[in-house]
Amino acid sequence: MVQIGKMDRIIRILNISKTLDSVGQPQITTSLFHKAFAYVVPRLGKEIFIDGREMAVRTYKFKIRYKEGVHEEMRVEYEGEQYDITNIAPLGDRNRHFLEITAEYRKETGIKG
Repeated sequence: MVQIGKMDRIIRILNISKTLDSVGQPQITTSLFHKAFAYVVPRLGKEIFIDGREMAVRTYKFKIRYKEGVHEEMRVEYEGEQYDITNIAPLGDRNRHFLEITAEYRKETGIKG
């Protein structure tokens, strides 16, 4: 279970909207869904190749008080970086006291494979 005193970081959970601009180019915009105190746990750092480009990937777990409506198509913003949500798990008994959100940050390293 999560100790409340460890939830000392502020995260923002963002809705993602995909639209087309005036010239038909895809635009991604974000809007705030929820701001929360979180217990942040770094999990994994690795490098992978996607489409011939090396990407640095960092995985974090964010534990927050339960919030209805959070889903995998949202993002977590933490310390100015946006993380793609990959998993959401309710924690606690059937009253759903907390959520554990697993999310990844990807950044291109500039190395081509």
